Amino acid sequence: MGSIDDEFDLNNPPFPLTAIDRKVLATPDDEFHRYTWDDLRQIIVDNDLEALKRFPSDLHRYLRWSHDTKRQYGSINNFVMKERLHWNLKDPSLPVSRTSFTYYSATPFADERDFVVLANDWPYGIEQGIKHLVVWTRTPIDVDDDQGDLTPASRDVVEKFVDQYFVQSLAKHRGAKPEEVKREIMWFKNWVRLQSIPGIDHVHVMVKAAPPDLLEKWLAKNNMLEKTLEFMDGIDLVFIDSSTKIYLEEDGIDEVYDSPPDNPFKGKSSDECSRMLLELRQAGSDINYECFAMFDDRTLVDGSVLVVEKEHRVEGGGVNYSVRMAMELANSQIGLYFVAYADVPSDQIKAKRHADHVLRAEDVYSELTQEEEFALYGPEVMERARRAGVEGRRAPEENFNPEADGSSCGDDYQSLMILGVDRKLNTIVNNESAELLRDLQTAFNALLPRDLVALTLYPEDLRREIDHLAGWLQRDLNTRVYRAGFAPTQEAYEENIPPVFASLNKLEKILHANKGPYILEKQMTELDVRAYATIVRFDAVYVQHFKCNLGTIRHDYPVVNNWLKNLYHNHAEFRDTTDFRHIKENYTKSHYDINPKAITPLGPWPHVEEGYESDWSKLKVGECKMPEVLECEKTLDPVSSAAQSAL
Repeated sequence: MGSIDDEFDLNNPPFPLTAIDRKVLATPDDEFHRYTWDDLRQIIVDNDLEALKRFPSDLHRYLRWSHDTKRQYGSINNFVMKERLHWNLKDPSLPVSRTSFTYYSATPFADERDFVVLANDWPYGIEQGIKHLVVWTRTPIDVDDDQGDLTPASRDVVEKFVDQYFVQSLAKHRGAKPEEVKREIMWFKNWVRLQSIPGIDHVHVMVKAAPPDLLEKWLAKNNMLEKTLEFMDGIDLVFIDSSTKIYLEEDGIDEVYDSPPDNPFKGKSSDECSRMLLELRQAGSDINYECFAMFDDRTLVDGSVLVVEKEHRVEGGGVNYSVRMAMELANSQIGLYFVAYADVPSDQIKAKRHADHVLRAEDVYSELTQEEEFALYGPEVMERARRAGVEGRRAPEENFNPEADGSSCGDDYQSLMILGVDRKLNTIVNNESAELLRDLQTAFNALLPRDLVALTLYPEDLRREIDHLAGWLQRDLNTRVYRAGFAPTQEAYEENIPPVFASLNKLEKILHANKGPYILEKQMTELDVRAYATIVRFDAVYVQHFKCNLGTIRHDYPVVNNWLKNLYHNHAEFRDTTDFRHIKENYTKSHYDINPKAITPLGPWPHVEEGYESDWSKLKVGECKMPEVLECEKTLDPVSSAAQSAL
């Protein structure tokens, strides 16, 4: 094992080294005994935490990293604060310490906003399959004055938190009792004198064979409250005062006055306020919101506010979804609704846990109980879910067949954004799907066999053609379906629909001219992948949900339909990664303003028609002949050179 860089001296390490540390540094990797689950259990039971060490080469790298990080950030604490936790300090001019933070609850882990769960960037030398997590807390955890170990009261607090946050959710995920999975989760808190990051309190949690989706769920909560507003660019936080009284406190004297007579929202209900905001939007107001918070007469009594989703238009009027919550939650919770990390109907159920029906901070990330799920989704939905072997909100269709659909009943589907993330730096590298599609083809070539390195969806000789076609496919097909579906006005909808079908007309002609089976004849390229994602959803979702109903792929575009049949039925990679249950429910059960009753259509059937025609000359070109579409088609970029000559 090589020595540490000469940039620092082991006699002056970036953090104190014990005799065991120095012994590990002198041990070759192949002689180091990795800790088994039983080893870890015994160490934690004996409170022999000094025995826990990193893999020798990892410890070398950790020392080197600590040295470089201290030189760049001033301290490891500063790095963790700035790059991993993103927490604000009470006084930034002072060094980071256990008392540096403002917290919501004086009890550690009692408030979700006071802690963050992260994967340990530098785990101990444990066996494969054991996940090492770290829970960081703003609220200090009491320790004794001897060696900085937990006090009995603090140990009870941490034990209760681990049970509620990790054990209970693992038990629910596995359909088991908490006592049956409790031995698969262990925790410890290093004594203060053993910590390499002593300024910020944290607890280590070990999980044996953690389910990837549950692990992702635990980690997905990281910094969500702090980062939500970054996703809300252009969305206004709207607060309405509908109270008839104004409460003031001056010099300890309580005074109550009538609210101003010119307040247009005074004494109005949530439905009335919602309609007034809608009228303002229709009259040209630039207010753009997803939810609004109401201060009403009850706010004067208990400090709660009513958070109301924007009006959902249905036949006969508008329907509003609302939930009462503690005032300090309103900003963050509205943000969570916007990024689909929470929803009002579920929060309504959670609020009913309390006699006053007010949502608290401890409810925000908590799981719904089985009884609450029955109350929210109804017995029929839950019974279908039970028979299919799943639990939770995404109940399958009555005739859902996992083998036929190539999907797993057990998945807990949620809205997804594709991100390229540097796990070491906890930094988003890219979230543009087109760029990621190209980057991933070459980024890991050094790890692949030579024959796989040669595979590409962006070949040199076709790049000019791909770039030319990809531009209008993305602009006029992939993007316009969403602009039409989420159009706030009739005018916006009618502006975006013609380009969608004009691009389908053009794609139909290109495929026919090139004679398939792919957009650029015999070579599958990224054009096929990018077009597939939209076209496979078109009949199933976009026709009815986004009102793209000037035609369907199966009836009006026989050439595009044949191309789709080939990719879906003859290429397992496309078929096995297409889940129509997820596709349909992701749209119909999450867009309450478009589909307020969250009813998912059964059709079309089949999802993709069979009967691929290998002789493309037998196919007749289809098109949408609506005059506005044909006129729009003339304005689009010229078709590919091969198709142009054939036309």
